[in-house]
Amino acid sequence: MHARLRLALPLLALGVPAARATAATPLRIAFDAASAPTMYTDAQGGAAGVYPAIVRHAFALMNEPAELVAEPFRRLIATLFGGTGAAGGVVRNEERLAIADYSGDYFTENLSLFRRAGAPELPPGIAGLRGLHIGVVRGWSYGDAFDRARAQHLFAVEEVDTDSRNFGKLRLNRLDAVVATELAGRMLLGAEAAGTIAPLAQPLLSMGIALAVPKTLSAKPLLQRFDQAIAAMRRDGSLETIVAAEVEHARRLLPAS
Repeated sequence: MHARLRLALPLLALGVPAARATAATPLRIAFDAASAPTMYTDAQGGAAGVYPAIVRHAFALMNEPAELVAEPFRRLIATLFGGTGAAGGVVRNEERLAIADYSGDYFTENLSLFRRAGAPELPPGIAGLRGLHIGVVRGWSYGDAFDRARAQHLFAVEEVDTDSRNFGKLRLNRLDAVVATELAGRMLLGAEAAGTIAPLAQPLLSMGIALAVPKTLSAKPLLQRFDQAIAAMRRDGSLETIVAAEVEHARRLLPAS
């Protein structure tokens, strides 16, 4: 799948030479295994989706070896905190910033609050979640503001493994709302909940997605080169092309409704 997306760019366009020989030990970069279309496991058990495709292309431009894997989100976060591997598509929070160095944001993820069509309007922002029973993905951080409100029990949370399961519960009136990425919601609504579930007019939160590497691996120079590769992809349009192609590919994998 990803071979079609490697729209070869000259390495010289990055303005930097490769820092390591390609024979170097690949950096292990883990992605969530169940968050299509942004990151999930493909039919061969590898890492697929928007985020792995972007990171894979950037490392190819850098001439830098990397091993991209898909695994449960809690496991990849444990690996990050254990200092042995990177997390390829995560948000910043205070806890993670203490143990990891981050790239710049290579994607902006809009998180939407989805409710059953016709549900009463809510006040904007986190305050509008007060008293709701909300579905989230197990192990995810939705940013410090959401996480603090959750810890203060402003709302009740129910965790599952996938957005699809949350939307199913929402249709059955077992949840008041679901927090999901705009991309995942757009894909799943078209497949399984057309006319019954709708997002709020404005995103609940917008968060930067980045590559995080344990500080123990001393990867700041690598992350700087990664940022340069991402900048080159934005300039030539390949990043936008990758996003569109990966979303469409994930949509086609959904079971027919």
